[in-house]
Amino acid sequence: MTYCYFFLILGNLSLLTVAASSFLSLTSCSISVFSLFVLTIGCTLGFFLYGKNSKLRFLSLLIFPLAFWGVHDLPTAIGVTFITIYAVFVIFKSQFVISYNERHDFFFLSLKILVICAFPLFTFCLINNQPEKIADTLLFVLISMLSTLMLTQILRHDISVIQQPKFFFSCIGVFASVFLLVSVVKSNAFWVLVRSVLKGFYRFIFAPFILILINIIGKILWFIVGPFYPDLQQSTRSFYEVMLERMSMVPAEELVKDEWRGTPSDTFLNILLVLFFIAAFIVCILFLVRLLKKVTHRIHHTSASLTRSTLASRKSNGDDIPLDLVPPTEPRKAVRYYYRRFLQICQHFGIDFSPDCNSLMVEQQAKACFQRESMWKLSQIREIYIKARYSRHPVSDNDAQQMKELYQQLKSEESSSDQE
Repeated sequence: MTYCYFFLILGNLSLLTVAASSFLSLTSCSISVFSLFVLTIGCTLGFFLYGKNSKLRFLSLLIFPLAFWGVHDLPTAIGVTFITIYAVFVIFKSQFVISYNERHDFFFLSLKILVICAFPLFTFCLINNQPEKIADTLLFVLISMLSTLMLTQILRHDISVIQQPKFFFSCIGVFASVFLLVSVVKSNAFWVLVRSVLKGFYRFIFAPFILILINIIGKILWFIVGPFYPDLQQSTRSFYEVMLERMSMVPAEELVKDEWRGTPSDTFLNILLVLFFIAAFIVCILFLVRLLKKVTHRIHHTSASLTRSTLASRKSNGDDIPLDLVPPTEPRKAVRYYYRRFLQICQHFGIDFSPDCNSLMVEQQAKACFQRESMWKLSQIREIYIKARYSRHPVSDNDAQQMKELYQQLKSEESSSDQE
């Protein structure tokens, strides 16, 4: 579980670093990988201590100041502070939920954020002639994508995969390849090769294509304007002669006055820099707000049977897709979590749910497997589940706690039946 959360928070903080790097592309400053991994290890330690005692998680905050080690300028300090605020929020709010669907939604969210951050990043890095900053940001992008993809695959298949030596060495190989790739991108030879490729593309493909296109458009325009060219030439010549005659009548010193002279003003590039500075800042703020929202599972089931059909499609409980590895903190999600666990108990008794099965049919089939004294528990479980799944009424912590106790009581019946 700790390994899974390490990949989760590493993906979040890496993407947040990419957003901050697009903001810092206006300057010559950048955020180091050391700061990223310090905050990642701190949050992971908070997750580990939270499993021991919820109050011990605050001890991990002592590691966060190390993220500012080696920061000597104000822009970088602001960027690291921006990321640290999110890490502190995670610790204080105990956002330690690991979910396949949340990672799936985060992956598509990261693609949108990368598109937004790519334009100002490439623009200012090329204007300031700092291609190495693109390579530094590329490192954070690859770390975020790879950690998210690996975690989604772990959650999609089996949590035990992280205990296999093959997976461990694969992770080391992947991250070593990322650092090697970034080192190649940061070298001058790589950018010389890129310039040569772009120059050859422009010279032998793009420029000839543009010339041919202009030639075709020119011939089409000449075909349209050609019959009227003599009249246009005569009218243009007459207008030119009139303007030349009027200008000859004006004294030379009147043609250029002091108030007509150009005054120093901001160049278009400076205005563009200011606009992108504001845009990058807004993007960072919006991204932070998006990440600080509570984790939501946007499963979008069209009917309640999809949850059970997913479970029924597996041969054993060990192959189930782990929609949640730990109980969610939100009451409504916790109720649905324990209902899925209840369905797994029913499967253990040999109940095979059809795709069109609903909660009423589940209750009726489950009555044949549990003791007579537990019939009211089945009805109570269904009642709480319907409230959390379909109703808009608020679900309290008491409902989630009651659902948990009912599940544990039925779970004990399953254990006793196995012993018999």
